[in-house]
Amino acid sequence: MIGEKFAEANVCIRCGGHCAYPLHKFLGREGTCRASFYRYNDKNDVDKFFEVLNEITKS
Repeated sequence: MIGEKFAEANVCIRCGGHCAYPLHKFLGREGTCRASFYRYNDKNDVDKFFEVLNEITKS
């Protein structure tokens, strides 16, 4: 669901095990989502990310 919401908004994040399946199992989680920012991202990218994140956390 989280990954789909970001994809619908054209925001790229990665969801899954991130090559750390033993850690996720230890933590009792199926996976996580992560966002990475780099120098080519701008304020609009950050604002859009938090806009989508706020929509998800409100629902």
